[in-house]
Amino acid sequence: SMAGSIWKIGINDDVAYELTAGGTYASSPIWSPDGRWIAYTADDLYRSINLKLLNVATGESSDITTGEFVNLDPVWAPDGSRLLYVSTEPDGWYQLYSLDVDNGKPGSPHRLTPDHAYANDRLYFGAQDLHINPTISPDGKEMIVISNRDIPLGSGGIWRAPIEDDPMAKAELILREETLYRTRPQWSPDGTRIIYSSHRGSQFNNLYVLPVKGGEPYQFTFGAWDHFEPRWSPDGESIVYVANEHGLSELRLLQTFGGAERTIEIRRRVYRRPMGTLEVRVSDAES
Repeated sequence: SMAGSIWKIGINDDVAYELTAGGTYASSPIWSPDGRWIAYTADDLYRSINLKLLNVATGESSDITTGEFVNLDPVWAPDGSRLLYVSTEPDGWYQLYSLDVDNGKPGSPHRLTPDHAYANDRLYFGAQDLHINPTISPDGKEMIVISNRDIPLGSGGIWRAPIEDDPMAKAELILREETLYRTRPQWSPDGTRIIYSSHRGSQFNNLYVLPVKGGEPYQFTFGAWDHFEPRWSPDGESIVYVANEHGLSELRLLQTFGGAERTIEIRRRVYRRPMGTLEVRVSDAES
């Protein structure tokens, strides 16, 4: 996502192509496994954020969710049959939902996590449990999610849970640390580990790898800047992520084995909509 639109760029190219353009701020794109669809969030700049589905072949987008709630963090099941996502519907708390998708046609949302309150009111977060950033296992049976179930401070730890009703009742805490919205774990294609972003007590976010059974995190990146939004390549050989080393965000490609890294530079943008250049010349500064 860039400048409120969804874009695509080849990992060995420097030209970015705009895929969406409209009255909403588009973000969080995620390809369907067959490459035919892209689910993304559409912020109407008021109070609601909804999910949309882009048909890659036609360039047209359709609604997945509608209404005045906040819908975030879409992720596809490996077979492309459904989406998991996070929604504040109906009572304002971040809950997990499942939604079937058949050839671009969304079904009815199904809420997975019921309301569950901590014994005391949490600082900043309130008493009700919150669940964000789901990622699905390669076999489609489990998810890893950020949740503050039974945790008094912060947005919670990293949990592994079955994809079923009330998943947190059977969930296993695989990493207890004070997570943030940038954690965004992603299950590796081989099913053995996750990659995620963490500050781990420092000022900056770096990328870490953790076995899906839990254990000691392995730090992947280093530096006095932030590394976030990591995503595996389908073959597991590369990781693309966002860095802000030079102030503005930039895409980087990191080799999983060996650690070689390079920036994916965007030298030219091809817009979907008519664009031009506006030149302003001040002839009388005082007036």
